[in-house]
Amino acid sequence: MRKLSIDGKRRNVRVHREVCIETYGPPPRGKPEAMHLCGVRTCVEPTHLQWGNRWENEQHKKVHGTVAKGERNGRAKLSLTQIASIKKSKGKVPRKELAAKFGVSPQQISKIWLGRRWSS
Repeated sequence: MRKLSIDGKRRNVRVHREVCIETYGPPPRGKPEAMHLCGVRTCVEPTHLQWGNRWENEQHKKVHGTVAKGERNGRAKLSLTQIASIKKSKGKVPRKELAAKFGVSPQQISKIWLGRRWSS
C-alpha cells in the first residue's frame, strides 16, 4: 500500500482502489474489488480498472498469469524442482523419508503424489 493524501489527510490506501472510486464511484453491491484488466497490479490507469467480485478478479488473474500459484505463492515451502523430485520418488522412497527431507508432512507428500497439491 502507498501513502496518499486525500482531503488533506495522509493515510495508507490502495491507490488503484481510490482511482476506481474516483473514476466509477463507490463499488456497486456485490462487486467490492478493484480489478486490473491489464493484469498489472501496480497500474492505476483508470481505463484498466473496473469493479468486480472475488470470482471475476480470480478469473482475470488466471487469464493474465498473475495467480500466486505454486512457488509464486509466498507461503510455498517447495520449489518446482523439489516437487519433480518428490513425484519421481513415488513408490521408491517412503513418504516419511521424503517428508523429513523436504520439511513437510507425510500427508503433503501423499497429496503431491495423488495430484491434490501441485498438480500438473
